[in-house]
Amino acid sequence: MTDKNVNSVVESFVLKHSKEGNIVIRNQEGLEAFNLDDFINQPAEGILYDLNRDRATTLSLIKTDPKWVNDYAVALVIEKLKSIINDLHIETLANKEIIDFARLSITEQASIINSLRSQLATCLDTLHKDANRND
Repeated sequence: MTDKNVNSVVESFVLKHSKEGNIVIRNQEGLEAFNLDDFINQPAEGILYDLNRDRATTLSLIKTDPKWVNDYAVALVIEKLKSIINDLHIETLANKEIIDFARLSITEQASIINSLRSQLATCLDTLHKDANRND
């Protein structure tokens, strides 16, 4: 098979999987397709490793491949974006908890608040007793 034929097969494979919501990467086994949603749900380190764009790999190319600069920039951008996504996810969960609390009746809210006050008082008593024992 000529290089042109190989490139055509690779192009067809990549574009076919792209239309199906997948990405294609080249690894030790050759070309492999992954569901894009599943792929991006892994930690940034896993994404970069699978794409051969982790910091160690990119920095190892400093003397041999000038595109290491952009690859390294891609790694930093992906790490930052994953961090932002994680922060937004945590914020969304916190907002959901607030909304869920707001939907409770006043009586249910008061019960939760009183329970939290009691737990806080117990914690403060324990801390106070521990501090007095250490004096």
